[in-house]
Amino acid sequence: MDYEVSATGIANCIHAKSGEEIYRERLPGKVRGGKGGLIYAFPVRADGNL
Repeated sequence: MDYEVSATGIANCIHAKSGEEIYRERLPGKVRGGKGGLIYAFPVRADGNL
């Protein structure tokens, strides 16, 4: 699976081999003047996975 978050606060999960979109969802939070908290995303490595 490939996980990403856009600069506009959209979270995506895509199947790495097929490219199929598993889900897409707007995260709660402040995005370019919106309401809520700021959104930050960082890659995480655990058990040999990124």
